[in-house]
Amino acid sequence: MKERKQIRAVPGFTLIELLVVVAIISLLAAILFPVFSRARENARRASCMSNMKQIGLAFMMYAQDYDEKLPDSYANDNWQEPLFPYLKNAQILRCPSTPKEPSDSHVSSSKPFDYRWPTYAIDGHGNNGMLRTNGLPLAAIDEPSVTWLLVESKNADYYESRGYGMSYVKLYEKSEANVYSETDVDFERHLGGSNITYADGHVKWLKKGASLEGQNWKGP
Repeated sequence: MKERKQIRAVPGFTLIELLVVVAIISLLAAILFPVFSRARENARRASCMSNMKQIGLAFMMYAQDYDEKLPDSYANDNWQEPLFPYLKNAQILRCPSTPKEPSDSHVSSSKPFDYRWPTYAIDGHGNNGMLRTNGLPLAAIDEPSVTWLLVESKNADYYESRGYGMSYVKLYEKSEANVYSETDVDFERHLGGSNITYADGHVKWLKKGASLEGQNWKGP
């Protein structure tokens, strides 16, 4: 007779071993998930910087075509409309870290988003900030490389409930040195900071609470 082969039983995991494996997996998840989240936000910040860079270039192209002046405040403080021919894409006006689209009764369901609903804002309006009646001449900006042109806007009534920000902020209303209004500027949108477009067209990430020494946050 042929001898039967003896099948060895494979020992299973004990309860303690299973608990150790679960604990290790949980620990790795706790370590890696924030890293992945930060990496995603870094990608959004880079995309936002690209948006703001394109908007800054659109401002410069507009100025070249209109006697070296920035758009004026003729259209209810709407700088997006005169700039739109240079942008061609309304999505550029929205930061990827903000709500996907605005929720507002004034927005048509067939056209849920257009250039009217930005999450970026220019400084001021009228005759005080960067957005002025008849347009601010570029020559009037003494230090364009440190002068804020466009910021990331936040307004509780609009941004939080409706999904879009103000198209302008009143930074010029503050007269104290190194003080600006944080009410309408979202300085926590990207990893505890915010992107700023300067009057020469370049973009820089600025950390919340950073020193404003050397930063010209008010219009000339």
